[in-house]
Amino acid sequence: MISSFKTDRPSRLRTPVVYAWMCVGIAIVFLSSCQRKDVNSVSDSTLRFQIIGDWGTDSPEQRAVATRLNAQAEADGSQFTLSVGDHFYPNGVSSATDSRWQSSFLDVYAGYVTRRDWFAILGNHDYYGNAQAQIDYAARSSIWRMPARYYSFTKALDDREVLFVCLDTNPFAAEFAGGKSPDVTKQDGPRQLRWADSVLTASRATWKIVLGHHPIYSAGFHGDTPDLKRLLLPILKKHKVTAYLCGHEHDLQHIEQEGIHFVVSGAGGQTRLGGDNRPVAFQEKQKAGYAFMTLSTDTLRCKFYDAGGNVLHRFTQVRK
Repeated sequence: MISSFKTDRPSRLRTPVVYAWMCVGIAIVFLSSCQRKDVNSVSDSTLRFQIIGDWGTDSPEQRAVATRLNAQAEADGSQFTLSVGDHFYPNGVSSATDSRWQSSFLDVYAGYVTRRDWFAILGNHDYYGNAQAQIDYAARSSIWRMPARYYSFTKALDDREVLFVCLDTNPFAAEFAGGKSPDVTKQDGPRQLRWADSVLTASRATWKIVLGHHPIYSAGFHGDTPDLKRLLLPILKKHKVTAYLCGHEHDLQHIEQEGIHFVVSGAGGQTRLGGDNRPVAFQEKQKAGYAFMTLSTDTLRCKFYDAGGNVLHRFTQVRK
């Protein structure tokens, strides 16, 4: 099974001859895909994937989490990774050929998970470097999936599908309001929100899951993101999104509010104390780790793991 992507890139008119050649090419790709086994193919009844963010620290914590991630993902038959931003500290990468793609990503996670897709979104530290380079790298990589700054993809689940909407939340972060990254200030936040609303409106998916780097709700060091609460949350509620997955906070959190599960998985490379200590379903500020999610047609299950393989928290959501 091949994931389908949607982005907000403008279409271009093509001549009939070019269009005809494109059709031939598409047919060849389709026929060839039917003759090979896709390593990211999934079973008919279950999706299994890990959620990890804020990992590019080149730290002992990152390597410990990576070792556990590989072992647990292989044991559970994970099919892909959702990477929720801040892939390289402190200043992203400089290009699609930056040496840190090898040293901080492929070498660290070498094993089972680097034989499966990584669907990635941009974090604030990714913008401190060359954000476009992470999109360009997707054209060179067999596993790095970032076709645009924001995009969506679907996965089959029995005769239904799961929708993943992958956002670039950086235009809504106050830290960039003063022009900290000129690249961020060029991004059209309202257009992105209209696009997200339209994708969610058109979808008939069994589960709708949204990814963004910054949390909407958080009891961590950074706390809530006011613009996301004001602008994005109403869209999630309108379309009955099941879960919002993010990082940014260097901790692990589960907050259930507004009928939505907010999963913070930003402890892939380091942890950070702080926050307002509001009551939440779960929070871990001292142990590095990640989240793992399983979806069937009727049930969502999520576990939070530390680098030692201990399950720190779990929750279940039955589809309404």
